[in-house]
Amino acid sequence: MEYNEYPPLFAIQDLIVLIICIECAKEPEYRCENCDKVYKQESRYKSHIVGCHVREVSISTASSDFSELLRQNREMMDIMRKQQETIQLLVTQLLPRD
Repeated sequence: MEYNEYPPLFAIQDLIVLIICIECAKEPEYRCENCDKVYKQESRYKSHIVGCHVREVSISTASSDFSELLRQNREMMDIMRKQQETIQLLVTQLLPRD
């Protein structure tokens, strides 16, 4: 039986086998969760992990940014509170007394 005489089912099976062979032949990848660098060798990946502190730095930076936002929010709330007190004082002075 020649290749051209294969029924379509055999062609599909051949294609599936080819795809499986290609996927199995791929080298494994080791991806750093901190900085997304990809390594093909596990030993290089492990030595990189020991010194990679990208995520830790970004978390501490985000934490300090969040603290700064909270501080600014408190200051804004204090300013608004003082404004409200001033407005109430002015309103009581402007209203006619009976």
